[in-house]
Amino acid sequence: MKIPKAQPQKDGGSKAPDFSRPNINEADAAAYLGISVSALRKSRMNGNRANHLPPPPYIKLGRRVIYRVEDLVHFLEANLASIPAGAAK
Repeated sequence: MKIPKAQPQKDGGSKAPDFSRPNINEADAAAYLGISVSALRKSRMNGNRANHLPPPPYIKLGRRVIYRVEDLVHFLEANLASIPAGAAK
């Protein structure tokens, strides 16, 4: 899976996520995964519980949470849904 290039923000903001860095903050990780920061925080809080979004691997530095882009790529690949054989397309 290729790492996407940073896209400019739709609201005209000047700071776009920089996915070329090896580590990114939680807001950029949420944008990379296509979920809200709140959903990402809840996944960390809930952990690997049934019927909950499993958390991607993260690093905790004091109160700061960072994610390695490489881990997010592997997380997406590991959670790739497949269409069962014989299912309607």
